[in-house]
This record gives sequence, structure tokens and C-alpha cells, in this order.
Amino acid sequence: MGIEECPEGEQCPIHHRYDSETVEVSTEWARIVTYVGDYVVVTDTNPFVLRGVFGQLLAREYTDRYDITVHEIGEGTLSSACNTGLELMRFHESHDDFSNIIDAHELVVEAVKQGWLVNQ
Repeated sequence: MGIEECPEGEQCPIHHRYDSETVEVSTEWARIVTYVGDYVVVTDTNPFVLRGVFGQLLAREYTDRYDITVHEIGEGTLSSACNTGLELMRFHESHDDFSNIIDAHELVVEAVKQGWLVNQ
């Protein structure tokens, strides 16, 4: 889907540098996207999301509830980075406890800001 066809418009975290947090506790579904400089932190309960963006399927256990990944995308967006053919993932971690999903995401965002996970 192209940027002009996206139903989320300018609030789409895939096509725009827009931070987004959607967490549905009752169904344990979530997508959290935070842009930090040249990086983007993506937390998602669906392991197939990154396949659509980067052509990557994350290795995970059946019991894992969500993944947190950090991608180096420069000044672009997730959408613009997916066509580069480069390995952009700099960090990947799977979690099995949905109750800490927001705290875990924020911890990784802070680690990126501080340069602990990536070179700033």
C-alpha cells in the first residue's frame, strides 16, 4: 500500500515519522512505534508485521506475546526504509508478559536515547 492509499493518513507511524501507541489490554494486542533520531523502536504483538515492512520474520517462541525491535532508518520512515534491502535491525527482544509491554517499550526507547543499544 502506498502512502497516498494509507487509511491512517498523516498519523500513520509506518509512512510518517509519527509516534503511535495502541494497546488493547482485553485482547492483548498492541503496536507501539517511537522514532528516536536515526532509529525507530517498534513493539508489536504480531510477528508478521515486520515481514510486511522489512521482509523479516522474527524468530520467537510460541509463548512469546510481543517483540521489541530497533531499526536504523536514518531520517526516513519505516516505509521508506523497507525498500533499501539493507539489514536495518539493530536490536530484537521477545517477551512473554503482556502486562509490562508499555514499560518494556519505554525502557528500550530510553536505552536508544542514551546510546546504550545503538551508537548515537
